[in-house]
Amino acid sequence: MRILTFLFLFISNTCFASFEMNSNMHKAYKHIMNLEFSQAQNYINLEKKNNSSNGLIIINENYIDFLKIIVGEEQLYFLEAKKNKSNRLYALYNCDRESPYYLFSQAELHLQWAFARIKFKEYVQAAYELQKAYRLLQKNSKKFPEFILNQKSLGVLQILIGSVPKSYSWIIDVIGLKGSINSGFIQLYSFLESTEISEDYKIYKLETLFLISFLEMNMNNDNSSYEKLIETIGDAYLSSDLMKFCVARLHSKLGQNDLCIQILESDSKAYEAYPFPYLKYLSAMSKMYKLDFKDSKKYFNAFINEFKGRNYIKSAYNKLSLISFLEEDSIKEYLYDSLTLSKGYIVIDEDKQALNYAVNDAILDKEILKSRLLYDGGYFTESKKILGLINISDFRDSIHFIEYYYRYARVSQKLDKSSEITINLYNKVLSLSDEDNLYYLPMSALQIGLIYEKNNSLKLAKKYFHKCLEFQNFNYSNGIHQSATSGLNRIASI
Repeated sequence: MRILTFLFLFISNTCFASFEMNSNMHKAYKHIMNLEFSQAQNYINLEKKNNSSNGLIIINENYIDFLKIIVGEEQLYFLEAKKNKSNRLYALYNCDRESPYYLFSQAELHLQWAFARIKFKEYVQAAYELQKAYRLLQKNSKKFPEFILNQKSLGVLQILIGSVPKSYSWIIDVIGLKGSINSGFIQLYSFLESTEISEDYKIYKLETLFLISFLEMNMNNDNSSYEKLIETIGDAYLSSDLMKFCVARLHSKLGQNDLCIQILESDSKAYEAYPFPYLKYLSAMSKMYKLDFKDSKKYFNAFINEFKGRNYIKSAYNKLSLISFLEEDSIKEYLYDSLTLSKGYIVIDEDKQALNYAVNDAILDKEILKSRLLYDGGYFTESKKILGLINISDFRDSIHFIEYYYRYARVSQKLDKSSEITINLYNKVLSLSDEDNLYYLPMSALQIGLIYEKNNSLKLAKKYFHKCLEFQNFNYSNGIHQSATSGLNRIASI
């Protein structure tokens, strides 16, 4: 009888565990979005003491692990933290099954760990976690259609699945998922609107802005969307490094490098925020675009010294090598090339590009390099001025001709020259042969496609997006192919 009584009490305590977005959970989540994890944990611990069965405790603690992994990229932390997933999932199974948070919270857990695993190349497990998250969210949407928080996560999944490059589409086919970039953004923006008019969902506004900003910058090339996001975020970046990252990158995408620097150098009101060294990498790049090499070197070295993760390390050393090249310091240039080869990993495009420079001992032209940096910072007039002073008859390497015409095309495009002039310059690039298999040719095809899409010449746009996808094994291939795939998806939906 005692055993039966114990089992009854156990079942009663677990099956009816609730999901309560009370003051403690509200404050914990707010601090999490500001990367103030110590403060967040204080409120989580207080909730554990007062209401240990609250299922949102599990979600908030998992969110902390997730963001530490995404921001810090420390493999040891990832290996240790992922042991918590099964226990947390089991605990969620014992929560209130009639709550709209019941299936949603499980989906969030799977979704966050899928992204964390992708960071560390555990692709197969991540794919099945994405499948589980998708199925749970679909089921929850049918069961609780009024619970619009589903839109946030479903929107993200729709966009990610819809943008998978053809070379990886077999994974999506195997796990049986379908996605649409346009549908995903519609869901996300719809939910963002709800966060602005509903007190119940207001708390999720910053998270949704972070997701939309990140996805817009990677999937679309829409300046008006970037500007609206900056306006919507407002001064939230002062207390959240995630928002600082978003606003700085959005300004950079708009070619507003001085504003990007201003945002990055603004004083943060965040309380004991978790370190975000990537912001120093962004600062270093922004200073480099302005040809401010002194500050750029300072920030690159700070990033290298502080960051314990794996991405952008090779890129940082490569940029220090390029600065040394421009400063005609051959000893440091050789040193940084060696460090580019020996340090970091080759997962992201920026690091692959850096490795390619170091391995192939790329022959650079100082003036073209300066023009490129100024262009990347949005200093288009200054960039074009440098190109105009170059005597191409002095070139001794074919890659210099390719890059010269490519840079001229990019600047002409930004300075609102006629579409015909810009397309002719890009076609000049496509007519040349690139033995180094860099990104200039596929990027030229992509840009022609985008110009034709903007001019509503959809048949020609489709032709050049497909042409872009024909190029393989070049630097930045993932991002460029993703943009071409997104373009084809946009056209298909019209």
